Amino acid sequence: MRYLSLILSFTLVGSVHAQLKWHTPPEAACHAFYTDAPHIAVRYTVKQAADTVALYRIDSGGEWEACPGVHSRGDTLLFSYHSTRKDKYHHRGFEYRLYLPPRGVVEWLEVGIPEANELTVIPPSPEKPLIVYGADCPAISWGEIRRSLDYPLLFPASPEEVGEREARLYLFTDPDSCAHVRHAVAQIRAKGQAAPILFIDRSSTAAAVEKQIRDILRIPVGTVSTTIPVTQRREPDNYEWRKRHDEILSLNRKNPPRAVILGNSITHFWGGEPAGPRRNGTESWNAYMQPLGFRNLGYGWDRIENVLWRVYHDELDGYEAERVILMIGTNNMGICPDDEIVDGLRFLLSAISERQPKATIKVIGILPRRDQEKWVNRINLRIEEMTKKEGHIFQNAGNILLNTDGKIDESLFLDGLHPNEKGYDLLGILIAE
Repeated sequence: MRYLSLILSFTLVGSVHAQLKWHTPPEAACHAFYTDAPHIAVRYTVKQAADTVALYRIDSGGEWEACPGVHSRGDTLLFSYHSTRKDKYHHRGFEYRLYLPPRGVVEWLEVGIPEANELTVIPPSPEKPLIVYGADCPAISWGEIRRSLDYPLLFPASPEEVGEREARLYLFTDPDSCAHVRHAVAQIRAKGQAAPILFIDRSSTAAAVEKQIRDILRIPVGTVSTTIPVTQRREPDNYEWRKRHDEILSLNRKNPPRAVILGNSITHFWGGEPAGPRRNGTESWNAYMQPLGFRNLGYGWDRIENVLWRVYHDELDGYEAERVILMIGTNNMGICPDDEIVDGLRFLLSAISERQPKATIKVIGILPRRDQEKWVNRINLRIEEMTKKEGHIFQNAGNILLNTDGKIDESLFLDGLHPNEKGYDLLGILIAE
């Protein structure tokens, strides 16, 4: 067993002082990593309290699962977890989230895996956190809220520290402490932080608080799979999904795009920036998309619910686009009923409109694919009807990618699904109209 040091603060690498500041109270700190190891050991020491870490696993479809392990106590605490489960899409293991003890301060911590396995640390999310200040609320599980919303969550130790980080939302759990609240709010506004502030009654439940947060941040969740935002990691041998998300956020901050196209691998492998693992249509991208200022927000293997997660996590925030192109849904085929595909697209279009109200939004129908031409035509009729009712533009690429017999024109595709340069050229003309 080899151990890797994860003595990291919320800024990935920081001083002991920074750690002490943010590691109290519940689940203030979390370390994320990928590993294919069947056995994970965590050894650590805590100051003032002897509590345990909590480990969660996220599979390629974005499903969370608690990892029960064996805890050993002593001067050095040890948590040991073993599993033989394999992901159904690949053999690169899982994403893990390691939550530090809810009480006390971690003085040092190491993660151990077998020599034959690999571990990759995931940098802290660049997204704005939720910042919580005040007394504990017995009925609120902040860990549950954090896992559900999937935003960074921080707990400053004093009113002066509340405004040190720009937040997505500030939450006060002890509104009756007027002096503390007034002081903390004054610190927030004095430092120019304009995020909304939510005051929480100490009798509130986690479900009630989560609903309030969702209402304020405009991140509703539906009841079918296509309306429940989730991450994915279906092809890590090709690219890392979360890394691409971070790259896009960084690019958007440095160079706000004039136009964006949201999609799956068909978009991802077209061209533009940030670069994908391969580019199948560079010439057409440069000819049609680049002059219009498009940024490529395509991710291989994405489904509707994955794009919804990305929209909720800032990919359309902080700038005003002239155009938004949505080209998603083919990977939901066979996974979801047609009703859920259409409902998911409607749900997603609402989220896009909320964030880009001035943009012209165009939906490109699901592209024809080999042996599925009839289904594609049928679902596109429903998508077109829904899109127009929502007040957006619909365009059907089947008119340019099919032969007269209704089958795909194989000369325009690489594999019956992804266009080649010639196919992308026709698609570029359609989008640029």
